[in-house]
Amino acid sequence: MASDEKDLFLSELYAKYKDELAASCKSYVDYRSEYYDLIYDIIQDTFLAATREYDKLKDHPNIGGWLFKACRFRLNNEIIAYRREKKRNVFLQEQIGMEMVENADSIIDDWLSEESVKQCETKIFALLNDTEQRIYYEFFKMKKSIKQIADETHKSESAVKSVIARIRSKLRRHKIFLFFSNLFLL
Repeated sequence: MASDEKDLFLSELYAKYKDELAASCKSYVDYRSEYYDLIYDIIQDTFLAATREYDKLKDHPNIGGWLFKACRFRLNNEIIAYRREKKRNVFLQEQIGMEMVENADSIIDDWLSEESVKQCETKIFALLNDTEQRIYYEFFKMKKSIKQIADETHKSESAVKSVIARIRSKLRRHKIFLFFSNLFLL
């Protein structure tokens, strides 16, 4: 019974604040679209944190304030990391020089080859546990809705959202996320 109450509370919290959090974060980054994927991941991470902090939040006097502050804190940290990575990539490209640009078409063709995608998916599945593998397949490959996955796996929608956030986090940590997000597979 407590689990149903928790899921209901978190679902209502998500429905009430997700759009406001997204608007606030987009405003914070001056509506630069390069940060939008990052913003949605951070919002998921914030609600994942809210799930972990449920006992404290259910009696919190300003839940919205907690969510906005937690989201802004995560956004600041991720923007710093993103910019650092971007600088590192620019430096590496300068070191490599123009030879990378000359071979760009063949590199892209190699990345898009079916074998490369299969190898990449094998790496992804090695990072994920059984539940994450199933949800990865259903959500990212089969393009099923969170509600459909929740019904099929007998989990709450917030649990499925949390698993998706963990998957994205793992892929981002292992530098696999950019490959798939650039191919619009995620």
